[in-house]
Amino acid sequence: MSDLSEQLYDQLLPLVEKADLKAAEQLLLDALGNLPESPFHQITALHFTNSPQAVASYFDDFIEGESKRIPIRAIYTEANGFEINSDLWFCDVFAYDIDGRQEDYDWLSDWKSNDYESLTLTGMEDLQDVYNSPAFREESYEEACSVASLLVVIRIQQLIQRAIPKMTRLTYPLYVDAHDYDLTAKFVA
Repeated sequence: MSDLSEQLYDQLLPLVEKADLKAAEQLLLDALGNLPESPFHQITALHFTNSPQAVASYFDDFIEGESKRIPIRAIYTEANGFEINSDLWFCDVFAYDIDGRQEDYDWLSDWKSNDYESLTLTGMEDLQDVYNSPAFREESYEEACSVASLLVVIRIQQLIQRAIPKMTRLTYPLYVDAHDYDLTAKFVA
């Protein structure tokens, strides 16, 4: 993580914790706009294209199946390590029989659900190609890459946020993050 992205993280965390993703997005867009042009700047025009209804159905199907096995109190979804796994971006989903505290997410390592198929994320394939190119390791693009990565996490959270009103089975908190980011948003249906 670059120095800039560490500073931005400190500003982002309270926004994400309040699920104020519009403000979080704007903070990152402004920061990226102040950096020299790079291949990572294309994220400003990109969003995930999964339909909110399809995402909602994915979660509803998961909840329906797992609620027959365990008393669900919380759901967590995490995007894969997208920076180093540029060939496929996806989210995995986990169910919990407790809703732990937002101040300490250690409880997320104790999910109770079975393995479930991943939700493939679509619409950012051009940016995935950048992460798979020499630009990813280019020192002059380090800050732009870090800011773009934070924006990818926000875009994932925005996708889930758009899908929540279409979910019919979600009656408890849904937490959303990406692997190794510790930038968890909490949504309540």
